[in-house]
Amino acid sequence: MPYAVAALLPKLRLPPAIGAGYAMAALTGDLYMHYAAFLRPRSSTAALGLLLMPLWNLVLIGPIGAASAWGWQRLRILCSPPR
Repeated sequence: MPYAVAALLPKLRLPPAIGAGYAMAALTGDLYMHYAAFLRPRSSTAALGLLLMPLWNLVLIGPIGAASAWGWQRLRILCSPPR
């Protein structure tokens, strides 16, 4: 679901960079959870994170990535030299 939201963001007439930031943040969260559950589990319930990670990506991590991409894009526009 988080990746579907990231794919739909440009359809809402938002810049594609915002969708890319959302998707990259969600992918980073998924990769960390894979690492924490399969490579370095700290407890027997570490695999439960695999069930909850899509929700965290949808509600928290993805929007933070989208906001970061938006801020980075605004900063790049403001700091670019005039033509």
